[in-house]
Amino acid sequence: MTRPGTAGITLLAALVAALSAAACGSGAGPPAAVGGPAATAAAPPVTGAVPVGRSGKVTLVAEQVAWSPAAIRMTAGQRVTIVIANRDAIEHDFTVAGLGLRRVVRGERRATVSFVAPPPGTYHFVCTLHPLMKGDIAVL
Repeated sequence: MTRPGTAGITLLAALVAALSAAACGSGAGPPAAVGGPAATAAAPPVTGAVPVGRSGKVTLVAEQVAWSPAAIRMTAGQRVTIVIANRDAIEHDFTVAGLGLRRVVRGERRATVSFVAPPPGTYHFVCTLHPLMKGDIAVL
C-alpha cells in the first residue's frame, strides 16, 4: 500500500530515470557531432553544395545557429580559403575533425581558414559549441 502523496513522487522518479536512460543511450554528444568518420570516400554528391570558385575563396555565414551554405564543393588539391562570417552575437567555431581544422569566431566578427583540399570524399564540419550547426564539404 502506498502512503498518500507518494504516488506522484514515485511516478516522477520513474519518469526522470527513463528519460536519463534514453538520453545516455541516444548516441548524441560531442564525438558524433564533431565529425563522425573523417571522410566518406566515394560519397554521393552533396546536393545544393556551393562550389568554391577559381579564386579558391568561399564565405560561410554563421547566423541564428545555422551555417549558410550548409554544403561546399571543391576539387582535391585546390587551395581553399573559407571566410567565416559570424553574424550572431555569440561565439561559434568551424571544426572539420577529419582535416584537423578548427577556427573560433567571436560574435559579429570574421575569420579565415586556409587549406589544401584533401582527397575526394565528403568531410563534415560543425560548430562544436552548437552541435546542431552541421555541414558538409564535398571534395571531387
